[in-house]
Amino acid sequence: MGVATRPALPIGSASHVHSRLPYSPDMSDPTPNEDDASRAAAQGFDAQAELDKLEANTTEADVERAVAAEPAILEKAERGPLRKFLGRMRSLFGLLRSYVKGDYRKVPWSTVAAGAGVLLYVLSPLDAIPDFIPGAGLIDDAAVLGLALKLIGKDLDDYGAWRDARKRRQDGEPS
Repeated sequence: MGVATRPALPIGSASHVHSRLPYSPDMSDPTPNEDDASRAAAQGFDAQAELDKLEANTTEADVERAVAAEPAILEKAERGPLRKFLGRMRSLFGLLRSYVKGDYRKVPWSTVAAGAGVLLYVLSPLDAIPDFIPGAGLIDDAAVLGLALKLIGKDLDDYGAWRDARKRRQDGEPS
């Protein structure tokens, strides 16, 4: 697959689709908090700038790589500051799998790109703050992941509603 079209506006810009949508996490995950971003900023890390780069550089092939790396990414997320995002990460993987299969395309490319980009960022041990640095290595991962989940939260909720309605239809239940 070639490089997919992406929106002209970066995530977090005033006109970006997510800037007008509230974030409502499912009950299994806390709202991404300022602690992760504050700790990362104290290390000289700008989560918004990193997320903008990830979105701008993510391709369809990266989306497929992120889906293929799901077990490794979720295993890494089971420790430290990433654990609180596991439920939303599983929802994001579901959205990306459905996108890759062509089952669910009612999602902006910016959401797909940011989601896949941030998941691959979490997987990488050599990112802005290398993961092998004790006490700090996953702080940047948590900051970027938390910001991405906050910005794409409405799209994840919409995907979850679509997935649940689809399952009810398949099970023969009324919608």
